[in-house]
Amino acid sequence: MTSFKYIDRKADNVTVLLPGWATDCRIFASLNFKSDLIVPLEMSPYDFEKSLFNVLQKNDKPVSIFGFSMGGFMAARFASENPGLIDRLTLVGIRARYNHEEIEKIKRYLIKNKKAYLYSFFSSAFSGKKEMRRFKSELLKSYCDKFDLDYLLKTLDYLGRCAINPCMLARVKNVKIIHGERDSIAPIDEARAIKEGSPRAEFVEIKGAGHIPFFSEEKSKVLW
Repeated sequence: MTSFKYIDRKADNVTVLLPGWATDCRIFASLNFKSDLIVPLEMSPYDFEKSLFNVLQKNDKPVSIFGFSMGGFMAARFASENPGLIDRLTLVGIRARYNHEEIEKIKRYLIKNKKAYLYSFFSSAFSGKKEMRRFKSELLKSYCDKFDLDYLLKTLDYLGRCAINPCMLARVKNVKIIHGERDSIAPIDEARAIKEGSPRAEFVEIKGAGHIPFFSEEKSKVLW
């Protein structure tokens, strides 16, 4: 069940953070948000929309949503259905959709050896060894322990049903799409195609970055 925490920084606006599959908001630690924050304490893609809507109904500040990977699918859907609540939508590491064969293959690997698959998945999410070493020392074990097999499989089922297309973004005021040049999990061409169908959207390509382009403090500076 999804629950959110409001972090009051006395700012004039607020940013909702939606992390990706098998991650939580610690993945955003390198980003220097100047706003108040709304972060999920627990997150399920199946009930987050109602929970987030209830939180934003009590808010009187301009709202940005920052969605990464699976969180990008969630953010795009929420913004498309509630454009009046959203001032800015930022999507990182997104793709048009994951195909059924990809999802089923990942599920088989997870069932066989969860920790081995997660290590392989995160290894492929970074373009540099330095970033993976930092991730391994700070977050890898915690994520392997935190996310049980049932949760990972259910969220993969969700990903298998998700899609992002330009029509979803048409009514959202401000859209930014950020993508790592070397993303091997979500091919950059899919993100470019979404941008090309959304003429008002801004597109930021981060040179030399993989699927988690903001994890490096150096690379994350280009986002702002």
